[in-house]
Amino acid sequence: MVNESVRHVTLNSCKELIDYFLFQDVRWNEFIFRGESSSKYKLLPTVLRPELSDKLCEYYVNQPILNGTDSDKEVELMRVEYHLLRKFYLEADKNGLYLPPVPTSRISKFYDKDPKRFDENELWIPSDLYEVAALAQHHGIPTRLIDWSTDFFVAMYFACTGAINRYCKNPNKFDYKDQLVIWAMNAEKLTFYKDKIELNIITPPYHGNPNLNAQSGVFSLVERKRVTGREDAPTLVDRTPLDELIYIFNICGPMLLLKIQIPIATCFEMKTLLNKMGYNSARLFPGYDGVVRMINEQAMRDKYVRKFYTLVKKSDKET
Repeated sequence: MVNESVRHVTLNSCKELIDYFLFQDVRWNEFIFRGESSSKYKLLPTVLRPELSDKLCEYYVNQPILNGTDSDKEVELMRVEYHLLRKFYLEADKNGLYLPPVPTSRISKFYDKDPKRFDENELWIPSDLYEVAALAQHHGIPTRLIDWSTDFFVAMYFACTGAINRYCKNPNKFDYKDQLVIWAMNAEKLTFYKDKIELNIITPPYHGNPNLNAQSGVFSLVERKRVTGREDAPTLVDRTPLDELIYIFNICGPMLLLKIQIPIATCFEMKTLLNKMGYNSARLFPGYDGVVRMINEQAMRDKYVRKFYTLVKKSDKET
């Protein structure tokens, strides 16, 4: 039986992308979506990206908290993640910020003088920290969570906006042959394969997190047991991207994950289309900061869009 659990589709324009979403015989209400500004990015949570986890462990390696940290050892990287969540919780609490409810037993561990302390063989991230981890992730703390949205157009927004921001920072190093990516994952059907892949879809309460609410945000988490392993053979970090994990488990049946690629040259056109539909920074980042972000993005578009299309044409001629 052919493994069709992970499929790939390549489209050529924004119109094709919208038509695909509107007219394909797919129950999109079962899916969650994620936009990536480059096809070079792997479907990995931030903390498992080697370039970042190395830096995190490097930062803490000389701290008394995590002396001897090695980012290739699963239990050591988890200690770094635990410390970051603990610090996020304590600092937010000290400053009177909203925090999700956490069991008293967990809070007492947060206030323990030994921040290494956590239970072996417990699944990471433990369920009583889901909401704290989601809040921390949404505000920039790296975790094992991957951001998704139940709204296809939000995923489009993040894909094209990320590409435009990268182009504006350095037009000369921008890859005009790259692709935008929209991931679509059937969260509903994946719940039936828990015996093959420990994948949880987390929908935290939107109260206290207006950005997450505006973006219809949800998270995926591949759970791991916190097992130290033998000293001479420690358990190593598994950095397998989510799409490869789903494919490796050879789940023969319905499409569970779809990777849609579209030329990065469409990013400004996509942004304009989404603006007309009301998907802009002011809507997705409620508040004054979102309004200012939208104004700045409009200014960037006016400044860079003509040069962008000139460089796209130049890149086409060179090939």
